[in-house]
Amino acid sequence: MREGPLRGMAADVTAAARAIDVPITVVVGENDAVEPPHVLRQHLLPHIPHARLEVVRGIGRLLPLEAPGALAEELRSRVRSHA
Repeated sequence: MREGPLRGMAADVTAAARAIDVPITVVVGENDAVEPPHVLRQHLLPHIPHARLEVVRGIGRLLPLEAPGALAEELRSRVRSHA
């Protein structure tokens, strides 16, 4: 619980994000208090070519636990669109 905020979240991932060369969909919960949609929109998406942001309404940080169906549908949709 302490390691993420101290090290992981403080790491500069800009260079790694810019190196991504495949289509990316960033899926985030509307109510994520740690990395809210506006923060990802401002600080992550500009560095990832071809990225798009999908916001799951009414959901917080733990998408796989809070909205597994919505997350699975987004994954299925991405797979279908790239198949």
